[in-house]
Amino acid sequence: MKKVTLDTIRIETFDSALLLGSQYEYTNNLPKPEDVYIICYTSGTTGTPKGVMLTHSNVVANISGFLKILFAFQPSMIDTTQVHISYLPLSHMMEQLTHWTLLGFGSKIGYFRGSIQGLTDDIKTLKPTVFPVVPRLLNRLYDAITSKVQQQGFMAKLVYNFAFARKLSQVRAGKQGRTSIWDRLVFRKIQEQIGGKVDLMVTGSAPISSTVLETCRVTLGATIVEGYGQTECTALATFTWMGDPSTGHCGAPAPCALVKLGDVPDLNYYAKDGKGEIRIKGPCVTKGYYKDPERTAELFDEEGFLQTGDIGEMLPNGTIRIIDRKKHIFKLAQGEYVAPEKIEQVYIRTPVAQQVYVDGDSLERWLIAVVVPEPDVLMEWNEKQGGGKRTLEEICEDEKAKEFVLSELHAIGKANKLNSIEQLILSIGSKQSSEVWQLVVGDDFRRKKFVESLIKMIDSTTADGIEISWTLDPMTSDIDKKNLKSLIDDISTADVEKKIDIFVAATSWSSFSDFYDYEHLNQTASLIVLHSHRLHSDFPATPENPPPLRDPSSMEFQKLRWETLFNHWVNKGVARSKIVLSLTVSPLVCHPFLK
Repeated sequence: MKKVTLDTIRIETFDSALLLGSQYEYTNNLPKPEDVYIICYTSGTTGTPKGVMLTHSNVVANISGFLKILFAFQPSMIDTTQVHISYLPLSHMMEQLTHWTLLGFGSKIGYFRGSIQGLTDDIKTLKPTVFPVVPRLLNRLYDAITSKVQQQGFMAKLVYNFAFARKLSQVRAGKQGRTSIWDRLVFRKIQEQIGGKVDLMVTGSAPISSTVLETCRVTLGATIVEGYGQTECTALATFTWMGDPSTGHCGAPAPCALVKLGDVPDLNYYAKDGKGEIRIKGPCVTKGYYKDPERTAELFDEEGFLQTGDIGEMLPNGTIRIIDRKKHIFKLAQGEYVAPEKIEQVYIRTPVAQQVYVDGDSLERWLIAVVVPEPDVLMEWNEKQGGGKRTLEEICEDEKAKEFVLSELHAIGKANKLNSIEQLILSIGSKQSSEVWQLVVGDDFRRKKFVESLIKMIDSTTADGIEISWTLDPMTSDIDKKNLKSLIDDISTADVEKKIDIFVAATSWSSFSDFYDYEHLNQTASLIVLHSHRLHSDFPATPENPPPLRDPSSMEFQKLRWETLFNHWVNKGVARSKIVLSLTVSPLVCHPFLK
């Protein structure tokens, strides 16, 4: 039977379809390597989305580069038995390349139901062997594992910690898999949460902490590798070697990419020091942006290398570590450059934050952050606090909840060594007179008690530093110098868990008294903040003391000139990077001008 008609449905045999096709001539119009395969638009996080033109040659080069690594380190995975769970957007080149690579093996691809809430059930049903992930998902797995362990009893924790330590030693020796006795006895249930058969996990798009990476390698029993790339280089530029137990980098250049570092003077990164902008060249790199010749020209350097905008460090073994971002930087009012994306990548690692946005204004001295909390974490915190059945909005209005979120952000910021501009600082104390210093600081017993009180105050807040202000009376003797030095030493040597940054504030009066121990301050102080309260004096103007804003000519008086004040401290041996000039003006001084 060649043809059967049932009402409006016609059934054809395959043989008849072949016969029909043979009756028509056709030309197999295969693409050329330089033909555009796709115009893939960027996300637009740093501006208007750009259409990246990727050719067939670009895609083939990227696939070939990945296969070269796979053949070298894990050839057993190149077969038809692999199963891939597809849940990442197919508009991203990484997911497209995963598809083409696995289809080339004849492997299977399963698609999740479209709801991220049902992804876990989909994974358990499909039981994938290949599982591409983003760092955020690994962070969630890590949080779930550690939270579950903390809820266990003493013996269960003891067994887990012992098994973890034994398996970690194997992982660090390059032995990965799910066949050890520790997998069978302890980690099997964790592995079943992702199907129990995952052999390879590939992560990228953002940095991942060493703790999270090692924990997932131990408990999940999979080979977890990191990659780095951009849409402009198709997807893959660097890749870690499978079986390499090291962390803290995103691998060496892939076979399809040539990588070099370029100087970024504004951020003080130079290729000669092994740090600079990551630049890529090779068959995987785009030929430009669609109908945008101006931005295409900006994309490449004079040697034709793609300028990624990411700052990397070349490690001694040839691997690359991402350390900063060039494209999205701005300068604050005090002249410091800030890369908000770097700060966001630190704070987003804490379980309490779902999203973090950092921004600033070049006319201001500080940054702001908008934090979207993780609902599950806040709900759990609310339950422990006995807050009853409250909505997420009600919890967020609770001042204690805000303090909890802030403390978690503070902790991870300190752990990742964010600098003072990127961290929280509490100014304790303000204007001090010589009598106060003599009474409180001049006596050893009182000073130590005073420091103990300061330390308790620091421990009870989220502050990172103490500002010692000497801004009312000038330093008048070597006794003042000794007292300040003793106070700083007592704070510096206090028994505290976190490092306390010390900021010393001074005026021109004190500065030119020459009773500071400049060498000691250069070694111990984080910043020297130079104020000029003469610029907002509330006292009547006199020939000897004319407030500069009332009599601008008085700025010629050497002790009130910023340049002279700054150079005085530099000439005394204090590092220029430690000196901040602070200008404040009061309404009283401005009043004559407002009239």
